[in-house]
Amino acid sequence: MNGAFPTPRTLIADDQPDVLEALSLLLKREGHQTRTVASPMAVLRAIETQGFDLLLMDLNYARDTTSGREGLDLLTRIHELDSTLPVVVMTAWGSVELAVEAMRRGVGDFVQKPWDNQRLLSILDAQIRLGRERRRTQRLGTALASLTEEIPRAMGIQSLIEMAEEHLGGAMEPRSVTVSVPPGPQGPATVPVRHAGDLLASIHVEQSASAGALSDEERRFLEEAAEQLGLGLGDLQVRERELEIEAACEIQRGFLPREIAQVPGFTIAGHWQPARVVSGDYYDVLAFDGRRVGLCIADVVGKGMPAALLMSNLQAAVKASATSSTPPRELCARVNRIICGNILPGRFISMFYGLLDSATGKLQYAGAGHNLPILMHPDGTHHRLEARGRVLGVSSEWSCKQGETTLEPGDRLVLFTDGVTEARNDADEEFGESRLIETLTIVRALAPEAIQARILASLGEFCPGGIQDDATLLVLAAHQNPQAHRGGVHQSAQRQER
Repeated sequence: MNGAFPTPRTLIADDQPDVLEALSLLLKREGHQTRTVASPMAVLRAIETQGFDLLLMDLNYARDTTSGREGLDLLTRIHELDSTLPVVVMTAWGSVELAVEAMRRGVGDFVQKPWDNQRLLSILDAQIRLGRERRRTQRLGTALASLTEEIPRAMGIQSLIEMAEEHLGGAMEPRSVTVSVPPGPQGPATVPVRHAGDLLASIHVEQSASAGALSDEERRFLEEAAEQLGLGLGDLQVRERELEIEAACEIQRGFLPREIAQVPGFTIAGHWQPARVVSGDYYDVLAFDGRRVGLCIADVVGKGMPAALLMSNLQAAVKASATSSTPPRELCARVNRIICGNILPGRFISMFYGLLDSATGKLQYAGAGHNLPILMHPDGTHHRLEARGRVLGVSSEWSCKQGETTLEPGDRLVLFTDGVTEARNDADEEFGESRLIETLTIVRALAPEAIQARILASLGEFCPGGIQDDATLLVLAAHQNPQAHRGGVHQSAQRQER
């Protein structure tokens, strides 16, 4: 055998001791590891307990020395035990019929006694090569099928890597196999793992002097394994991103008020609807004392995770800066200074903040580039709360005029983000502020939750395919008989989400 191949393990079976001895000496000189047996039962026991590269066997044994029937029956049993084991048969009573039948039962070649040493060695060498190739093909196919079946069961990227290394390493023995995520250095024995055009990992095969260079079949196997591994990694990355987003969504929901603070003489309700799992919209009702609350609504430019992360910064800044005595204009300026230290170029935030004194109905307010709130009166007239400055996060120097108004019994104040008014239908028409005001005019006498429901219903009718942006509403109603509602700030579960 060529030195590039591992030492062949050959089982020799014959009922004549001199034949066994002669064949064993011949093959050992050629570098074989040999084992000799003298009966069909001994052949079967040897195959069951040890792996061989070749079986060289006689067809005729003591029970039947001419027909070869006992040897033919043995071939059937051998094939049941190991269908890939190359078998070369020898007999002194050869015939064409016997050779054909032996070949039909899986024999690789047929040699008559007495044999020619060189011809016999050449036949054995060829059969060992064919057997190893056949076993390699079977091993690679089994490994690929097993890997493909188990990939969807992987619980995470690390478990998938370990699973792949185990299957690939077993298939590529005696070489070792490493799967690198992210991909390692490329080389002649490295196969890239891609998914949707992205390079996710690499499969590296450690070269072995005894195994030689990768064959075309082995490289095809690795490429097919890399394709399956890429699909698995892609699915896991999507799954992990989804879990991360779900966790982020839960965190973000925690930033919103679980229950909306209520004050005497007023009812407040909020609605938050992200365009994706997470949102860049924010609202809050901050309870300070028995009579004052802060009303805040904001919209971070963009959608999804980047906007949600910036929204969390905003929420923290508002919570840290707002007090019952802090004027809205000063609150916006403080928040702007904090945001400017944490925001990326090209990002900004629009915000409206109002401080309501429930005892007097006085509302002080300031805006930072946000949609002007709508104050709807019982007679159907309305006006907008117009005091506003630039958006937050663009410059640390920020100022605006502060507005003030008094909420009268029956008034409805509606704060909203542009996801409501800029929602588009299939004809690419905007819902617009005029439709919002028209809806508010019709439902102005309803409670805040009912007003929100009617606005969302109108929005759904206008955009049957759904809205494209985050949408948030904060609605406040001044009671017709405010003297009937006395006491301090209390909590009411008026928050709504979709």
